[in-house]
Amino acid sequence: MKTRRGEWEARLADIKYSLYLLRKNPLVMAGTLIAAFFILLALLANIIVDPKLAYPEGYPGGMYPFERKYVWNANHFIQWGPGVSLYYGPEFFPLGTDSYGRDLLKMIILAIPVDLYYATIITIVSAIIGTLIGAVASYAGGIADEIVLRITDVFFAFPALVLALVFASILGRSLETLTLALILVWWPPYTRLMRGQVLSEKEKPYVEALKALGASNIRILFRHIIPNAIFPILVQATMDFGGVILTFSALMFLGFSPSPAIPELGNLAADGYGHIFDAPWVILFPGLTMLIISLAFNLVGDGLRDVLDPRLRR
Repeated sequence: MKTRRGEWEARLADIKYSLYLLRKNPLVMAGTLIAAFFILLALLANIIVDPKLAYPEGYPGGMYPFERKYVWNANHFIQWGPGVSLYYGPEFFPLGTDSYGRDLLKMIILAIPVDLYYATIITIVSAIIGTLIGAVASYAGGIADEIVLRITDVFFAFPALVLALVFASILGRSLETLTLALILVWWPPYTRLMRGQVLSEKEKPYVEALKALGASNIRILFRHIIPNAIFPILVQATMDFGGVILTFSALMFLGFSPSPAIPELGNLAADGYGHIFDAPWVILFPGLTMLIISLAFNLVGDGLRDVLDPRLRR
């Protein structure tokens, strides 16, 4: 009983020390709070905003109750060009409207869960695939390890966005195929990272002790080596999250969206591409949202790396 209580006290002390390391860096704390805010906003998006507002065809006759394009509120912006007007009326659009006349702020709120959802799937699946391939190949060694290295070299020879464009062109235009295209692009870094970790871990004395005790290679790899080598993968996945969002949005921006009406940050930005000087808010605010989300998760990953760094925990 005392031993179990001592274990819980040790874990609680470890958690407190981890929080202390996070509090030492105000940028990490700010990134964590911002990331938590966007996650909470994504969970409550369909409660804050009616999802039906995102689709013009959802209204009778296929049109919105208000027929206007690229509107900014009165006294908030000047009339710069054709198709852009000042709005005088009871409604208030803090960030203006898009070409469908939809409130841009509401569309951004509805777009955040879309980007976070698919970025989460892409990051987790890519990390799992890359971790398994890298761990098995490096532990087995020999020709299997060499084949995996050469395959990852091919992927690293091209920019991720270029490869994603190729895969997306082959697979077609849908959210699912874009997700698959990015998974096919994003697993090699995790494979290389896990390979290096496993090569280091399998030479340690505890692995030799486990072999002497008769433990199988599968048990040694999956019950001992991978759990001890997984922390850099967690840090990398957190820091990659923002990059996945930017790449996913870039593909949507470049025209791989299945529908221009889908509330997604890249889609919203693409809607205003032809009116950068007439209606700059349409591309500005979705772009700023992508930037803030990406920066926030990068700061979280940086803080997680500090917390998991054994040199800081001595």
